[in-house]
Parts: sequence; structure tokens; C-alpha cells
Amino acid sequence: MIRLALVWVGITLGTFCLLRLSGDPARLILGELASNEAVREFQRLHGLDRPLPAQYLAFVGGILVGDFGRSLRFEQPILPIILERLPATLELAGAAWRSPS
Repeated sequence: MIRLALVWVGITLGTFCLLRLSGDPARLILGELASNEAVREFQRLHGLDRPLPAQYLAFVGGILVGDFGRSLRFEQPILPIILERLPATLELAGAAWRSPS
């Protein structure tokens, strides 16, 4: 059970960190020409102005209750986006999994 918890923490922490490696989400979404005021407002609205540990705990807390957050790009919940693309992903994974004859 402890190993499972450690794996889960590792996966969530890794995902959280990878999502932030690409840079400031506010600048990525709004563009480099966005005003500092617009960037601060975007960060405030999406909780990106909070310390990283608080953001991580909110991320994990959301996952635990089935709330995977909102897409910053599409401005809609992430879960329906994932579920919409899941069949094609599974088909591709299945095709890659099959061994050559």
C-alpha cells in the first residue's frame, strides 16, 4: 500500500512539474504581448499566483474528488476532453502493442 501511495505521489508530482516546464501558463495562453495587468489577472483567476506547494495540493485535491481542472487553452473541464480522445488513444496504443506477425 505504501508503494502504491509513493507511485501515486510520484506520478502526480511529475505531472504537475511537467505542466510547468513549458513556462508561465499565463504568458503562453495570452501571448508575449499581453500586458502585465492581464497576465496578473489571468494568474489570479486560475490560481497561478499562489505558491507552488499550494497549487500542487489543490491539483491533488481536485484529482481525489474527480475534478481534473479546466483546460487553460479550451476554457472547459479537462475530463470531457480526455474522454473524447480516449478511444483514439486506446486504438493507437492497441495497434502499437500488437506484435508483428
